[in-house]
Amino acid sequence: MSIQGNSFSQMILKELVLNTSSLLCDCQLKWLPRFLIEKKFSHMVTAKCAHPVWLAGKSIFNIDVEDYICDDFPKPVFTAHPETTVALRGMNVSFTCIAGSSSDSPMAAAWRKDSELLYDAEILNFSSLREKDGEFIEYTTILQLRNINFTDEGRYQCVVTNYFGSNYSNKAKLTVNELPLFMKTPMDLTIRTGAMARLECAAGGHPIPQIAWQKDGGTDFPAARERRMHVMPEDDVFFIANVKIEDMGMYSCMAQNAAGGISANATLTVLGKKMAFMKTIVSMMWHQLCWTDLDKNGSCTDGLLSEDQIFFFFPSLNIRFITAVSKFSEYASLNQVALSKVKYYFS
Repeated sequence: MSIQGNSFSQMILKELVLNTSSLLCDCQLKWLPRFLIEKKFSHMVTAKCAHPVWLAGKSIFNIDVEDYICDDFPKPVFTAHPETTVALRGMNVSFTCIAGSSSDSPMAAAWRKDSELLYDAEILNFSSLREKDGEFIEYTTILQLRNINFTDEGRYQCVVTNYFGSNYSNKAKLTVNELPLFMKTPMDLTIRTGAMARLECAAGGHPIPQIAWQKDGGTDFPAARERRMHVMPEDDVFFIANVKIEDMGMYSCMAQNAAGGISANATLTVLGKKMAFMKTIVSMMWHQLCWTDLDKNGSCTDGLLSEDQIFFFFPSLNIRFITAVSKFSEYASLNQVALSKVKYYFS
């Protein structure tokens, strides 16, 4: 048996009674007789050594300080501690401890999480004989955690025990993360200049991801420079006030946490005032223009000019469309003033 140094430092002791003949009297116990004498507890204590052999049966008060040495290590001594780990939710994780002893006393292991003993844990234990400055027993214990979840987060520690005492490993922290997952993604948007653009984006994960926005792959864009950009995290909304032509482009919502990052894109199309007026006029016309002459009954012989056909010519200001408007203006029921405006903007 061994007693850890400063075991009683956090206690207010009025008396201490101890009666044992099983102490491991090595270098880690030399503090005890001095402590008992200073606190005037020595008369209440009967404590004798069991190991090493040449000190067996002697009282700890009758041993010189220089005789408390660590020539061997019958009590388990750790050669490998569990390591702090960060893993994704759903993965399998294992913690490993390795301890050695110069004694042939059998060793046993237990695992604790946040200082609480794990009773139903999946543990693999095995021993082997090693030769290092003499023979010693090496004992390995492995704690296996499968399909981990957030409830598995905590600090894990192994305890290895034999006849001569117990030893405690360092504590290893397990952190469980989860990749971001979008709950809202931005949608393509077409808007006129001067209006307010609104894009939504929200993501979950563990830890909670941070949301950031980019335009065309960069963070330095007009709305940001001119302070027309407003982000409202509590509402998962990104605003651009007083939209301008230069705000047009691809906007990316970036969700990032310790586990990784994801992104979602949306295209913002901005229509100028001239473009918006022409689109309105054309949308008025497309059901009323014929591709060929009207027949004697006043109906289109080859059907109506489709919206797709009109807008095929629309961006390029193609002369064929202007000609079509002029050719059939006498049959169109459009207001002639509006029609003349269309011709003006297309020219």
